[in-house]
Amino acid sequence: GVHRSSAAGSLVCHLSAGLTNQENMVENCLRIAHLLNRNLVLPSPALTAIQPNIVSRSRANFSDLWNETHFENCARMHFNVTVENPAALQGLASTSAEQPPEDLATLSIHLDRQKGIWRLDPLDSNGYVLEQFTVPWSKKDSHQEALRSLVLRNFSHHKVIRVVSPFCAIACSGQRDQFARECYKPNHAIESVAEQYLRTLPAHFNCVHARVELDWLRVCCHSALTNVSLPASATMSEARGHCEHTHQPPAHNCYVSAHELARFLLRTLPRNSTLFVASGADNDLLAPLASAFDVR
Repeated sequence: GVHRSSAAGSLVCHLSAGLTNQENMVENCLRIAHLLNRNLVLPSPALTAIQPNIVSRSRANFSDLWNETHFENCARMHFNVTVENPAALQGLASTSAEQPPEDLATLSIHLDRQKGIWRLDPLDSNGYVLEQFTVPWSKKDSHQEALRSLVLRNFSHHKVIRVVSPFCAIACSGQRDQFARECYKPNHAIESVAEQYLRTLPAHFNCVHARVELDWLRVCCHSALTNVSLPASATMSEARGHCEHTHQPPAHNCYVSAHELARFLLRTLPRNSTLFVASGADNDLLAPLASAFDVR
């Protein structure tokens, strides 16, 4: 690990996407703060409200979702990281174009397994890449140390380092552990609601997170894909056919249709058994699941 002396500055992590992805980012934030010997500014989760033709985004307090005291204690105990209140920065973590460059560096960190590199992109106040830094990555070597050296060599003089959406940083390099996952836990109000809900469920049940919505297909295609109509019976290859015009093809297992998901689940679950489904898809897209199981 990194020897911890007095903190070299602060680390701000800009969270985005869904709840599970944001938890993954918080995990990366802890590891990056430890790696760079920096205090971690308490992250602010992103909230997205989706209505017909309207998507609104806002910021919440960490304590609106997670147990703040538990997070601070866990960060200090397992990562030797001090968690700072956002107010302590007095605006240094803003994205204002007037922000002094010597005070704030905004970075995007990527792990490119295919090329075997860490890529570090400093961004301007509008989110545009200023230049690009790379360093080789290998599981056999100390790849975290390589990332640490790359950041410190170029950005150690900045009082605040702001990392944008660190989804696939250290956690994707095979370094996840239970300590990081245990640092974020629901706050007492959410835990109470979850416990009440769980008490209404049978002792044993089957559930699935069915990402069969069109927005997930758009993510897989790296494209907006406007006006796409996808039948519930579509196979994965048929769905991916919508992506042919994009420059970056989707991963072979990125999208699974409800039809194929039902066929897969029937290999292990009895037909007509109760299945709890978490999904934002409409009933038409979920029809293959509903015809095979008692969907709740």
